[in-house]
Amino acid sequence: MKWFHPNVSFLLYAVLSSYLLCGCADTSAPGSSSVSKNVALTSAASITLSDDAVTIQGDGATEENGVITIADGGTYTITGSLSDGRILVNAPNKDVTLVLDNADITCSYGSPVYICESSSATIYLTEGTTNTLSDGTVYTFEDSFSSATEEEPNACLYSKSDLAITGNGQLTVNASYNNGITGKDTLEITDSSITVSAKNHGINGKDSCTVQNADLRITSGGDALRSTNDSDSSLGFISITDSVLELTAGEDGIQTETALLISDGTFTLDSCDDAIHSNGNVQIDGGTFIITSGDDAVHADQNVLISDGTITIQESYEGIEGESVDISGGTIRIKASDDGINAAGGADQSGFGQRQDTFAGSSDCSISIRGGIITIDASGDGVDSNGDLTVSGGELYVSEPESSGNGALDYNGSGVITGGIVVAAGSGGISQNFGGDSSQGSMLLSFSDSSSEPITLEDSSGTILVSYAPSKSYNCVVISCPSVTQGSTYTVTACGETTSVTMDSLIYGASSGMGKMGNRQPGAERPFDGEPPTDMQRQPGSGGRKPENGEKPEDSGKPKL
Repeated sequence: MKWFHPNVSFLLYAVLSSYLLCGCADTSAPGSSSVSKNVALTSAASITLSDDAVTIQGDGATEENGVITIADGGTYTITGSLSDGRILVNAPNKDVTLVLDNADITCSYGSPVYICESSSATIYLTEGTTNTLSDGTVYTFEDSFSSATEEEPNACLYSKSDLAITGNGQLTVNASYNNGITGKDTLEITDSSITVSAKNHGINGKDSCTVQNADLRITSGGDALRSTNDSDSSLGFISITDSVLELTAGEDGIQTETALLISDGTFTLDSCDDAIHSNGNVQIDGGTFIITSGDDAVHADQNVLISDGTITIQESYEGIEGESVDISGGTIRIKASDDGINAAGGADQSGFGQRQDTFAGSSDCSISIRGGIITIDASGDGVDSNGDLTVSGGELYVSEPESSGNGALDYNGSGVITGGIVVAAGSGGISQNFGGDSSQGSMLLSFSDSSSEPITLEDSSGTILVSYAPSKSYNCVVISCPSVTQGSTYTVTACGETTSVTMDSLIYGASSGMGKMGNRQPGAERPFDGEPPTDMQRQPGSGGRKPENGEKPEDSGKPKL
């Protein structure tokens, strides 16, 4: 399923756009959808919560021992507080809307809101209201709607039906037992402000998770935002548009089984494992990102496509990783303790201090840079393709240490440049220039001494064509820009030295090391396998932590999924 090849990436748009148009019709802002009309015109019942006595006006709901059971379709307005009770929806084949109007529900023995049976369910947050759901540390599973064997329900807000959360109010979810919000079918969040604190996963839409014009602030011991259906290739995806996400996660920040599409928004991600992870594809078409990750900042088992956005990766093991990586736009800054951008084939199984990536060389692996401005500060390879590397536009600046045994540019197939600017500074012992199929000039220069001095390229008239200040000491540099042509003479200042270069051929300077794959052969294990960097042990924010050496994941106090 190669959705993100440049010629067919529109298929993801088509699939998700069609889904959004069909699935979100009843979940938009007040005054623009049937949900708001239903709230105003067809309220079935009004429920006032109180520990002394629950008051129900209208039909369809009953109360016994603090459990409010909704057995019919319609709209139910809920206000007041309950210190130990719950809302239970048991309305087979009916559409149910719960309007939370300053509702505060705590349940010590199970989910405060459990949607067990319905055709669909909507949680509507009344504008200007603050609503809170809290559970206890132990669920009893004693009623006939629950199952200890299946551990169902296992979230503070749990729905077995398609679930939509909308409205301009606020919802706070305090999940002390396991997950914060779980929708076992589709989950749509629009026009809402939601804060989740969860012992395990934050928000999970099993079949899909759609977030539009929402504000999500999640602190979780497991994944923060996820979709988990791995049995249907058309499901298990996440789509995020025009939203603000602040995620602090003990595992992945965003995790999806098939596809992840981000159109726009503001994202602050702090995760012990991958910040953005897909077992399929990742597509980023805009947004502002600040990412701190204990593993990869952006990882896809298949393809990563970035067309726009401002992405700042402050900390990562590898910055951007996928079987193929295609960057056509955006401003991207990467800091990585291993590779900055890596294209490799296989599945990423790293996590909990065990790097077991099975990525290897493949003809399907590729890195294509067609636009954007990319700055990489890497301790491993700057750009590492276990297949081909192609640069046809944009700007690429790489700083990789000369003593690391890696290379600023590293590819196993062909390396071709036809446009754009590249300045890649790193190790002269293992260095690669672009190859003979290139149509733009490229030069590789090595120096006797190492330095972190700025790099400049001037033409014969003294015009500065390229200027870059590496962040690390280097002794080799690859420079290419559209003005570098065969037969012309240039002045290069680097490592504190000034050198005159005459381009007798389009490619000046031969590679000294090729296809090293980080000092491993295709199929071999990664460096550090079984011995992760020390930053894998950190605790991001107030989120979860990685188990210490020798500690099993289940010993860390995390509940099962």
